Amino acid sequence: MPYKRPMGIKDFFRPNDFVYDEYYNCVICPENQVLKFSTINRDGYREFKSDPKICKNCPSRSVCTRNAKYEKKVTKHIWSEYLEIAEDIRHTTKYKKLYEKRKETIERVFADAKEKYGMRYTLFSGLSHVTNWVRLKFAAMNLKKFAIYKWNRDGKVCFYFVFFGSFRLILLFIKILTPILALDSGLFGQSVHTLIGVLFKYYCNSSLAFVRAAAITASMS
Repeated sequence: MPYKRPMGIKDFFRPNDFVYDEYYNCVICPENQVLKFSTINRDGYREFKSDPKICKNCPSRSVCTRNAKYEKKVTKHIWSEYLEIAEDIRHTTKYKKLYEKRKETIERVFADAKEKYGMRYTLFSGLSHVTNWVRLKFAAMNLKKFAIYKWNRDGKVCFYFVFFGSFRLILLFIKILTPILALDSGLFGQSVHTLIGVLFKYYCNSSLAFVRAAAITASMS
């Protein structure tokens, strides 16, 4: 799990300052007062609320809540214990080293998508349209990765195979996606043009890289 900086008002109590008692299903505040369980909201969070009569005269109220009714509400996700386990694992020596690779593997994909492939903004509106647009982008990026992987794995390969093999992959990909995209007639025309444009852009970039690599290899041999 990625690390997230603490949010909220500066100098206020943090969520970790409120201890969840699993046995009594309640939360204990830093002043050792009980916040009773209220409900589970639609986002999967348990809600615990304090007694306004107690909070009204609490010495720590200025760093706890600004609620006009003197009521403190604390939320704990129903899977919070698994989140805590994941957080504990993140601090072990093994996973500290593994976490350092996040910027090289996971974050790099999103950085490339924004910087190189125009994903800082979208011209589409609506969740389904944007979802299809994003899938096309990442599908094309995966095709490019596959072509580079085959080049690195096989070493000296025939340029004919690389060039026309990746071209056939693109045509097959378009053939598979076309009936799916056709289900949304409003998006069909734009999606096909986007798909062809994006795939051929990556295809041409990959082909140039292969040509340069083949030229370097030939000059060294």
